[in-house]
Amino acid sequence: MSDLEIVKEEPKKEFEKCRLFSVIALLFALSAFFVSMALAYQYSRPYPMTCTSGVNTCELVRNSKYSSLLGISLPLLGASFFLLLSIINLLRFNLFKVRKIFRIYTILVILGILFEAYLIYEQYFILKA
Repeated sequence: MSDLEIVKEEPKKEFEKCRLFSVIALLFALSAFFVSMALAYQYSRPYPMTCTSGVNTCELVRNSKYSSLLGISLPLLGASFFLLLSIINLLRFNLFKVRKIFRIYTILVILGILFEAYLIYEQYFILKA
């Protein structure tokens, strides 16, 4: 095998690794979207939420001032966020060489992780739920 053939195969292997990552990331984003939608449905119902972590802890979180941002419930914001990640991920399949899409995706994922860490902090240390 010549050096030229090895160079030609390297981008293909790299592309396949990235495609596998994109498929896995898409599955996680879509799963999170459906979980967020189910939680948004539970938030919209006037009935108490079923919670396995303790008595009334879900209701405490749902009825707190931290359950919405700018008047929009956090589960709906989460569903929108994960839908956006899914759409960007699908665009990456077709426009893989566009580095801006990858950068935007990476920035959104980092912001999502930081926001989730803040929400966990609120739940455990501020609300004590």
